[in-house]
Amino acid sequence: MAETLFSIGSLPVTNWALCVTLGSLAGVLVIWYLSIRRKINGDAAALLVPLTVFLSVLLGHGLFAVISCLLDPYVQETVGASLLGYVFRPDKGGYMGLGVLGGLFLSALIVSRIKKVSFQELLKAGLPGVLLAIGAAKWGEWLCGQGTGPEAATCFFPVSFLPEPDYPDWRVISVFWLGGLFAVCLALWGIIGAHRKDGVRPVTLLVCYLSGQVLWDMLREDSYIHYLAMNFIRMDQLFSVLVLTGLMIWATVRIRPGVPKGMIGKTALLLAGILLLVGGLVLQGRELPAVGVLPGWVLIVLMAVGAAAAVLAVWMLCKVRGTGVFRWWALMLISVGLCVAMQFMFDKPLPLFGELIYFPGWLVYALIGVTGALMGLSTLMVLKLARKRA
Repeated sequence: MAETLFSIGSLPVTNWALCVTLGSLAGVLVIWYLSIRRKINGDAAALLVPLTVFLSVLLGHGLFAVISCLLDPYVQETVGASLLGYVFRPDKGGYMGLGVLGGLFLSALIVSRIKKVSFQELLKAGLPGVLLAIGAAKWGEWLCGQGTGPEAATCFFPVSFLPEPDYPDWRVISVFWLGGLFAVCLALWGIIGAHRKDGVRPVTLLVCYLSGQVLWDMLREDSYIHYLAMNFIRMDQLFSVLVLTGLMIWATVRIRPGVPKGMIGKTALLLAGILLLVGGLVLQGRELPAVGVLPGWVLIVLMAVGAAAAVLAVWMLCKVRGTGVFRWWALMLISVGLCVAMQFMFDKPLPLFGELIYFPGWLVYALIGVTGALMGLSTLMVLKLARKRA
């Protein structure tokens, strides 16, 4: 829980609020510094900074408030305000990183149109500062004891911490500390890269951040308000994958690749393989109408056939010339399918020949991290192909 450190008049200042404030001030200074470094018009920089702060706070908290009210009808009763009132109360509830980033992109778009400044240059100046603020906010959540992950008895502080002082033997992964460190490292990469002529492409930083969210949200075990009805996917994960997919679609439309002969059949084989592989994991331990629980060997066969079909489809796609875009799309589809499948492997044994087989937790987490990285890699490679064709 947030701890009050001191008060300014009648306003209590908590550890989370202090981290967010200091991180936001540091982010503002970074944006201003990079605007000078990138030789952005002074008037444009003077407009970008306050507009980014306003829209990032509004959209970051607004997205959190809307989703919270939609998924949990008791939130409004807890806050004691209407949905619109909750949206405009940034001191109540939390923020969503994608909303904060959306505020920056919208601010850069507005400033580029008004001041006739390059949209890319504005993002190169603004994105590292916003990522720095996001990292500080995550560390603030960590100080409040939020973002508890799986049990990790052998990890050290601050990678792990004690959520309950009364239980000194129970240590858990500090998800928000790791996520904050990742965001700060991306910010430093953008700041250091700004000293080069071309700098770090904003879309590269964005894709890396979204790919990391797939892993960080998977590790969290402390909050269920942002779970979908299926109770295994968080909204940040879902939005991250949707944004990555949207970037791939945008790049593919720019490339306008032709569809080689037999491409539809190979893609259908790939999708069928992914569905069988995911289906074998989803159906474990579940009762089906008029069938009951499927035997373990049936699920093993389904997954084996699905994996073989997916590998065969990818191999055939790689044999076809001029299908670079489709190959990366195949990798993206496989990554999304594996990400969904991995989420069904937590604490759910697979019955096989009368025995229960448990998947090791470290293996599941490692595979989730790999799938997130593969999603980011697929998106970046398709964007790179689009730049070459432009």
